[in-house]
Amino acid sequence: MHLNTCAATGPIPQAFFTLPAGLAAEDPHTLPPNPAAETAQLRHHAARLYWVEDQGRTLARCATGFRPDPGTAWLGFFAARPYPEAAALLFAAAEADLRAQGIRTVLGPLNADTWHDYRLNLQPAGPPPFLREPWNPPDIPALWEQQGYEICDRYLSARIRDLPAALDRLRPFRRRVERQGGSFQPLNLRRFSAELDRLHALSLTIFADNPHYTPIDPAAFRALYAPARPLLRPELCGFAIDAQGRDTGFVFAYPDQFQALRAMRGRRSLAARLRYLRHRQKDRICIKSLGCTPAACGAGVAPALMAYCLEAAIALGASEALMCLMHAANDSRRLDGGTSEPFREYALYRKTLIP
Repeated sequence: MHLNTCAATGPIPQAFFTLPAGLAAEDPHTLPPNPAAETAQLRHHAARLYWVEDQGRTLARCATGFRPDPGTAWLGFFAARPYPEAAALLFAAAEADLRAQGIRTVLGPLNADTWHDYRLNLQPAGPPPFLREPWNPPDIPALWEQQGYEICDRYLSARIRDLPAALDRLRPFRRRVERQGGSFQPLNLRRFSAELDRLHALSLTIFADNPHYTPIDPAAFRALYAPARPLLRPELCGFAIDAQGRDTGFVFAYPDQFQALRAMRGRRSLAARLRYLRHRQKDRICIKSLGCTPAACGAGVAPALMAYCLEAAIALGASEALMCLMHAANDSRRLDGGTSEPFREYALYRKTLIP
């Protein structure tokens, strides 16, 4: 068993990508990774890469980089098989390098920022995963805890099974906003790039106080969300606009096409596209992001946006809505009309490095 390391600014060996690809092939709840997208992100953040091999087989991998706050680093792009010795070797090497560079706090798993993948799934069981849900073997959190990492933030996902009942409880908020001159506008896919810039500007305002938030530039935001365009139904995504014509909030939701994408097996051939169409679903939607500007808080804009989204979901034939990846301390739970059921929990970990 031996450790390898390199900088993402140079060539990245294929061995760094083989582990997540192998895990995805073995687990029907995991989508194939995208090495090109990972490479671009790793190089953008000038990451340091680590992986452990044994007889040509990659057992664990990760990458590290620096956070904007002094003395803090991220550890992400993590994947591992259940070999504690490999995990110990991996973490020890990454932490030694970070400690030598003055780092005292490590957050993970975090792929550089909270715009990209982060968190571990603490309960990878029950309902099948939804699109963009963190997923890992059930013994992975123990590997982190064995290396001295402790949970610093908890998150959860909840599902609404009775959409009409939730909508009935939330409709009064929409009516209130509209009585005050507000309105709602669906996402315009014909001018998608401009709409992404609109979402980006709102996101910087709405989510600035979220834990571990760091801003992202418009080009990076567009690169992150542009691949989602083929999956979107514009009526599920919308903007709240006040009487003066200003954007005051948005909801971003999409049909849960995890199974359809999984059926493509990471390919783009005609056969893969046909498999996508055969497995396409419309009965479950994922509500990924919803929020309103600080100036609009207390005016009912957030629950009104939820009503707007649920109404569209029902019209499309959905029978279930997922409120995805909410911080356990976030007020988002109150947007369910009292009808949701939590079904999964996630965690972000932190470790203080001793000098």
